[in-house]
Formats: sequence, structure tokens, C-alpha cells
Amino acid sequence: MQEHAAEHTKDGSSLWLLHITDNHLFADPSESRYGISSVDSLRRVLASASDTRQPDLVVNTGDIANDQTLEVYEMYVSIVREFIASPMIATPGNHDLTKPFDEVLPRDPITMKHWHILGVDSHIDDVVGGFISQDEMGRVKEELRTNELPTLLIGHHPANEIGCAWIDEHRISNGDQFLTELEPFSHVKAYLSGHVHQRFDAYVNDLLLMTTPSTCWQFKTGSDSFAVDDLPPGWRWLELRADGKINTHVERLDSA
Repeated sequence: MQEHAAEHTKDGSSLWLLHITDNHLFADPSESRYGISSVDSLRRVLASASDTRQPDLVVNTGDIANDQTLEVYEMYVSIVREFIASPMIATPGNHDLTKPFDEVLPRDPITMKHWHILGVDSHIDDVVGGFISQDEMGRVKEELRTNELPTLLIGHHPANEIGCAWIDEHRISNGDQFLTELEPFSHVKAYLSGHVHQRFDAYVNDLLLMTTPSTCWQFKTGSDSFAVDDLPPGWRWLELRADGKINTHVERLDSA
């Protein structure tokens, strides 16, 4: 059951995750799109979030870079470290390129406080839509067979439709198969993704599916074609409890 994370345990038994996504950083920090500087916006998001608490882990589900250079990924890490000293895990998005991404950002699975955080690579370099290869599916399933702790999966593309037609075209094309393959693994509690620049929360069977607002510009919910929303940048808190339950909520710059 998802609830407002800030209302729950603060005794150290829970694992607190800060989810940020779709940063779209430019090599030139002054560059903007839709009236928003993505570099400045990321700094303001991290400042607001870190005023609430220091997370145990920072999770990023991709599209970190708009200019896909090594220096941009290094800039991302540097900006995070201005505000947060916690470990990080990331998974690439369709705007990211594998080589510079992997030279800077960690995507190895992490086990913390009785939870397992596992990345799922849904991206293909220079392709907008999502897809999980047979090799990647096999890797994920083997990891799930060998580690039966409560598990949070993270990836860039949603596995399901979110009711936004032009974005739904780019979800994981074999997302239904992906969700079916996860059914035997009852310890998988949620799949957390980005890409859509908006909030979405739903259950498929007992699996919680979540997306999080971008740290820069937002896309309009329920739209059939491309549309930018005027909602402010956001982030998501997740409290992963020792009993395997998840409490979560989204915050935005004007409501933090």
C-alpha cells in the first residue's frame, strides 16, 4: 500500500530512496528548453529534497544527459554531490549512450537494509522506445533467483501504458512479457521508471508500477500527442520498510 512516506518510520529500519529522473542536462549549463534550465532545475530539486532528509540511496532512471558526453555525466555526479553524499545507482534512458554512461555511473545491484535494488536495461542506444532483450531478461531472472530479499526493480521505460497515447507508443515493447516473467518472483515488490515526465502509480496484480516527474520540464497527462505541462519539476521519495512494504510520495518544487 502506498502512503505518504514522510509520515512513517524514522527509526533507521527503513531504506529511504530519493528517485530523480529525466534530467536532460546540457553541456552548457545556461542552455534551456521550454523556459527551464535543466542544470539549474536539478540543483533546485536536490536542494529541496535534501532539506527534507539525506536519503540512504539516490536512484536515477535515465535520460540524465541531453548532450551525451562524458563531461555531462561527470557534471551530473558533481551536482548530486553538492547536496547528497549517499550511494547512487542509475540505469540509462533513450537519451543516454552506453559508453559514456557506464564510464561514470554505477548500475550494479545494491543490497541495503534487507532490500535489493536491481536495474533493468530497457534502452537501446539511439532508439526512443524501450525493449528488454532476452539476455537482459535472463540476467534479471537469474539475479532474482539468487537473491530473494524484497526487491525494487528500476528501469527507464514504463512496462505498461500510462494513458498518454504518444508516450505509450514508446513503453517497453515487450512489457507485457516482462511483467509475466516477474510473476513467479513474489519478492519483487515494485518497478520504478522514468521517461514519461509525469507521475503515475498503479498495480498489476501485486506489483506496484511507478513513474516520477522529471527534474526539468513535464509532459501533460492524458494527452494523445506531444504536450508540455506547466507543472513544476519533481522527485519521489520511497520508504522501503523492513516488512517488505513500500510507502511513497511525489514532491514538486512549489510544494516541497
